[in-house]
Amino acid sequence: MRDGNVRIVTDADELQEGLFGQVILYVFEVLPYLHARGARPDWAIRAKYYGGAADGLVIPGVLDLAYQPGQAKRDVPLALLRERHCAQLGDDWQGLHDIWSTYFRIPPRIEAEADGLGPLGDALGVHYRGTDKLTAAWDTNPVSRADMAAIVADFRHRRPALKRVFVASDDAGFASYLADQIDAEVINLGGVDFHKAEDPAADLNRKADRALLDCVLLSRCAAVLKTSSALGGFTKVLRPSLEIYRCAASKMFADIPYFPVAYVPRYRSDDPQVAAILERLMQDDWTDKHSQPSFAARPRYARRALKWKVLEMLGGSPV
Repeated sequence: MRDGNVRIVTDADELQEGLFGQVILYVFEVLPYLHARGARPDWAIRAKYYGGAADGLVIPGVLDLAYQPGQAKRDVPLALLRERHCAQLGDDWQGLHDIWSTYFRIPPRIEAEADGLGPLGDALGVHYRGTDKLTAAWDTNPVSRADMAAIVADFRHRRPALKRVFVASDDAGFASYLADQIDAEVINLGGVDFHKAEDPAADLNRKADRALLDCVLLSRCAAVLKTSSALGGFTKVLRPSLEIYRCAASKMFADIPYFPVAYVPRYRSDDPQVAAILERLMQDDWTDKHSQPSFAARPRYARRALKWKVLEMLGGSPV
């Protein structure tokens, strides 16, 4: 891409998975390429289960741009950029934060809603995924309510200064269940729809806003415990200094670890019963057989990236 006067686009049916697990991830995977070239494109990202009723846009919309784009001369499909310039994202959280924040901002309406809950510096954030994650054996291991409650109780035993627990979950009953299991105030914003729920009358913008709000609130907590979910892992991009741990395996995702979940440190416990739970939940984790140095981003398909770099130097690549 030799200039920034383009608009990166998708059709709504191209993106049919979660807001963080696919929509934001796919966008993030092309940012290192754009960033290295100083490109500041316009965006028109649509997704099946998110977006405004009027225009279907997720980005901009759910996220604000961090700059004023120029007048776009042509549209470039996001799929084409990912085919040619997809990055593998790693665990240099500050580097990733710097790239991300060059392009996008949390909208003021989301920050204002988060502010309304007050400071969370004395709270443990818990992101518990139920629904589809309880059957996604290819991705992770299912974490029962009881397993997660035991891990939360163990962490709070170590950190008694954390008097409150903020829960973000797609399991409508988990917050009340956890409140019955631990001696702490449990804060929760209420239930959410399954992210693939098809409801023509639903406010898809609001559904996306709620996911982003949960992410922002988790990032403001003193520490976070999470199961396998990109939403919870993305808190580390928003706030690189955040203390965060995952409580279940992240299995290899095709040819690479699943960003950002896989790079969140594993939770460990000295309590024999909790350690046994974690050993079961971490079975087949990608770190058991793989390791790699810290990095922010590198070409995912090295040979393919080299081919397009050469074509670009020769003036034969449009992106």
